[in-house]
Amino acid sequence: MAAVYEDNFGFWEIDCPEESAFFEHVQRQSLRTACTRCERPVRLMPTKAVCARCASALECGAPASMKEYRHGQAMQRNPRRSPQRLLHPQVRCVAKRVEDKPTGSASDRPRGGE
Repeated sequence: MAAVYEDNFGFWEIDCPEESAFFEHVQRQSLRTACTRCERPVRLMPTKAVCARCASALECGAPASMKEYRHGQAMQRNPRRSPQRLLHPQVRCVAKRVEDKPTGSASDRPRGGE
């Protein structure tokens, strides 16, 4: 099994001749261009505009433009501003109260005077 990286789909694990043939097809179709988001030189298929790294970042909620990201980073590093909380919890954990319930039948429970 060979692991390779290419700009259209990211990392590949090539296990069989069919996967190898498809990988070579993608490589033949790819042209040298610049990613529209990060502006790095990459080899992309004509139908794609962003590289695999940027596509993955966009899927995780990153800004559509690197300029927006850089602008946001500069604002966060401003020493004159008070620190802001960067991470906000998405899920609130609520502890459920578990009531003690007797197990077994009523005849198994101890009686008041015993």
